[in-house]
Amino acid sequence: MTKKPSTAAAEPRKGGRPSLKQAADLHASILDAAEDLFLTDGFSATGIETIAKQANTSKATVYARFNSKEALFIAVSNRVLNTHFSPIILAAGSLQERLTDLALQMLDALLDVKILRMYSIITAEAERFPELVRLSDQKSAFAGRALLENVLAEEQAAGHLKAHDLALLSQLFLASVVLEPLRQASLGLHHFDLAERKQWVDLVVTIFLNGCRAD
Repeated sequence: MTKKPSTAAAEPRKGGRPSLKQAADLHASILDAAEDLFLTDGFSATGIETIAKQANTSKATVYARFNSKEALFIAVSNRVLNTHFSPIILAAGSLQERLTDLALQMLDALLDVKILRMYSIITAEAERFPELVRLSDQKSAFAGRALLENVLAEEQAAGHLKAHDLALLSQLFLASVVLEPLRQASLGLHHFDLAERKQWVDLVVTIFLNGCRAD
C-alpha cells in the first residue's frame, strides 16, 4: 500500500494556543497518518514516533490527544466506522424496517476493506496486546451498538418487544447480523455483495423478530 502524504499538521501559533481549526487539523493529521501506517504496517510494527513524524508533529503531542497506541488505533477504526452510519434513517418506520436499515449499515461498516484489515490486525495481535482487544470490544468502539440499543429500548418501551435483557438482545442481534459475513470476508472465502447482504439481513431480522416480538 502506497503511503499517502499526511495533511499539513496545524502547529500552535507562536506565543499562544492553537486555534480551534488548527487543533482540528492537527487531530485529523494524526488520524490520517495513523490510519495509513496501521493499515500498511500493522499494529506492533507501527510506532507513535513514526506516526508523529508523518503527521508533522511530536510524539508528546500525539500522546496528549490519544493516551496510548491502542486508543489511537480505536480512534482510527471509529472514524472509518462512523462514515457508514446514518441515524436519521432510523428515526421512522416499522420495527422491521428500522432493524433492517441498521443491520445493513452494520454490514456495510464491518465489511469495509479498511475495517476488515483492522479486524485482522486485532485478531492477530490479541495475545500480545490485550488492551487493544478490550478497547475494541467496548460499545463506544462501534457506533452501531449504541444505535441498536436505542432502537431496541424504544421498541421495548412501546411494547413491541418482549422484556428480555437489553444488552443480551443487542449482542444476539449484532452477532446474528455480522459474525458469519465478517468471518467469511476476513478469511477471504467470500465477500457478500449488496444483494446477498440484503438477503442475509432480511432473514436475520425475520428470525430475530419471530423470537423477540411481543405477542
